[in-house]
Amino acid sequence: MYDAETIGLVQIEDIKKNNDYAMWLKVCKKANCYLLDENLARYRKRSGSISNHGFMKLIKWHYKLYREAEKKNTVSSAFLTVRK
Repeated sequence: MYDAETIGLVQIEDIKKNNDYAMWLKVCKKANCYLLDENLARYRKRSGSISNHGFMKLIKWHYKLYREAEKKNTVSSAFLTVRK
């Protein structure tokens, strides 16, 4: 969750997958965000979920995230997809 009164309304492109990740990328641009060393939630894998597809599909959807939702060029999208 984020505080909409502090951050404002965050709208994202409908990219079919990774919409939650796309939203958090936009939130991080508007606020100070920090990486915690502890897990605050768990991710539930569902059938049909991107997590259940192979590694190459995961790469494809992350590239699409940067290319379409973040409007990055092809080189930046490829770099952001493969960086650690």
